[in-house]
Amino acid sequence: MDAYLDRDNNHAALDSYAVFGSDAEEIDSDESRQSTFSSVSTPTVRSVDPSEEAPYERYTAYSLAATDGSARGSPFSGRSFSSPPSSVFDEGSNQVDWLPHLLSPTSNDQMSANGDETVDASSDEDNDEQRRMWHRLGEEQKMKRKLEFPECSSSAKRSCDEPSSSKEGQEEAAEAKKEEEEEQSRIAACSVCLEDIDEGGEHRLVALKCGHPFGESCVKKWLQTVKQSCPLCNRRAKSTDIRVVFLDCFRLGSSYELAEAKREVLDLRTATAQQRSIMREMELQLGSLKAENKTLSDRLRALEKGIQVRTPYSAEAYPKFTFPSESSFTRLSGHCKYMAVGGESLDLVAVSMKPSGGLFDGYGVEMCSLYDLKSSRRAKIIHRQEIKDLGFHPSPVYPWLLTASFDNTARITDVNHFNFSNVQTIQAESKVWSCCWSKSNQTNFFLGLASGAINEYDTRMPSEPVHVLRNQANRCPVVSLRAFEVSNLGSKITGILSPQARCSIRIYKEDSQDETGYTARDFPVSGHCFSLFFDKQSSSVLVSSRQRSSTVLNEIWKLTAQGNEITPTFRKNFRSGGSASVISRPIVCRTPADEAWACCLDDRGKSIQIYSCADGGLRHILETRDPQHEQMTQVAKIRLPGRSQFALLGLSLYGLSIYH
Repeated sequence: MDAYLDRDNNHAALDSYAVFGSDAEEIDSDESRQSTFSSVSTPTVRSVDPSEEAPYERYTAYSLAATDGSARGSPFSGRSFSSPPSSVFDEGSNQVDWLPHLLSPTSNDQMSANGDETVDASSDEDNDEQRRMWHRLGEEQKMKRKLEFPECSSSAKRSCDEPSSSKEGQEEAAEAKKEEEEEQSRIAACSVCLEDIDEGGEHRLVALKCGHPFGESCVKKWLQTVKQSCPLCNRRAKSTDIRVVFLDCFRLGSSYELAEAKREVLDLRTATAQQRSIMREMELQLGSLKAENKTLSDRLRALEKGIQVRTPYSAEAYPKFTFPSESSFTRLSGHCKYMAVGGESLDLVAVSMKPSGGLFDGYGVEMCSLYDLKSSRRAKIIHRQEIKDLGFHPSPVYPWLLTASFDNTARITDVNHFNFSNVQTIQAESKVWSCCWSKSNQTNFFLGLASGAINEYDTRMPSEPVHVLRNQANRCPVVSLRAFEVSNLGSKITGILSPQARCSIRIYKEDSQDETGYTARDFPVSGHCFSLFFDKQSSSVLVSSRQRSSTVLNEIWKLTAQGNEITPTFRKNFRSGGSASVISRPIVCRTPADEAWACCLDDRGKSIQIYSCADGGLRHILETRDPQHEQMTQVAKIRLPGRSQFALLGLSLYGLSIYH
């Protein structure tokens, strides 16, 4: 019996907590329940939230639970309940505490001595009638409260009961909305250039057969110049695999109209640059005509005074010269690119080369004697990377060869009797593009670096440069470097010439009063210069420049000394064939008939084009004698001892073409 009562009390406590929520207290035992009921004598007044469930609703639920419990054998079955006081359902009262009245038993006599509950039939009928009455009254009050508080919906009650969960839900919704907006605003980007892909134009959205998307112009350039494979997955691809893609899942960049407008702006800029180039060329021609007018005026005045003056650069003043009468080819080791010709005391030709085959790693110099180009040869490896320039010492006292390489070094080699003994090794801070010997000091030489600086060294102190010439506005590699010497009333003005960025040539004139040892002056040219040549006999400079068209522009400037200054004067310009796909070395030479020739190289026609410096007319075209028909990269004037005092030497990839 005691075990049954304990189970009965536990069930009663659980059911009361489930029905009444937080307002009902747990009843652990029969003694605690009796003490609780006896301690409560009067209703306790408290404030009621409008959104909280009404007390009569809870009572109604409890009465129904009691009724149902009687049928199921619940601990509430068979128990009698007293009616709640009238203050519980008072319409004007908001402050009630109905729990003690609801739970107070009708009579303590109902508990028998052995613990069994006894209820007579009359009391059961009264209790059923009370429960039905309270239920109807509760429904009416419930409808009335709904009319008084229509804004307190179930969702509002849940939001009041769970404010923290509602706040977290709002934050999650805001974050999801933000991510959705970012996803919608994201623009598809090209994986090659990392720029936005446009809706149309040259940079529109395309894909390869592997599925990776790119900008059309970028992937075309990649497949044509870099590698015929996908930039992302390295799968083989070609230009015919490009497919235009139309997507709605990504927002693309510039529209087709904007892309067309940008292209029109670019075309206008290109046209403007071309017009400016034409205008600059016309200005140069105007200056040339003014100089010619001045020369003719001076000649006219001299003739009026009875003095005969012969006009320079006049082709009609010289007899015709037939060239060439013979030509031949001498094969070398291969991968020949640049050369240097020694003076009359040496009669040597030095050619930069790379041995074919994998036995020797590096780049070297192959020496040939002008007495016998085919049989007298010797080569030696002196650099780890490609040799970009080389030159013999101008003095016969020093049989030295200066070489410049991409391995950040320059070497001076003694080539007397084909010794190839190392004299000096100079370590530079960057790649060495060009080199030349000084005209004023036999022990000094210059190196043109990839950083745009020009370093002057002394062979007696090769560890540090004597002077460093640097133009802060020029960061381009010094691809060509030439020393000059101009006579001025018995004295000589010396210095060096180097190409600069923005289509100009810089003259560095030696000046002992300047802290750097040189004073600089720029003069404009009509293109990006890739080669310079100084002719000592005429004090003329041949400037070869790349143009936007498929030709090379060659300009002839004359250096004159006015006081202690060097003044460049434009003489003539003419266009030669080819596009200068590689750096070539044109020259100016004089024929036995004392006519000045400009020997230019045509990389497309694989030939040497000879122009007159007087009128710019084409005199000869010398085709390469190379059996492989490779283009020529350099030309030089030589003499063949015992055979000819005037000959031209053309260097191609596999050997030398001789014309005499």
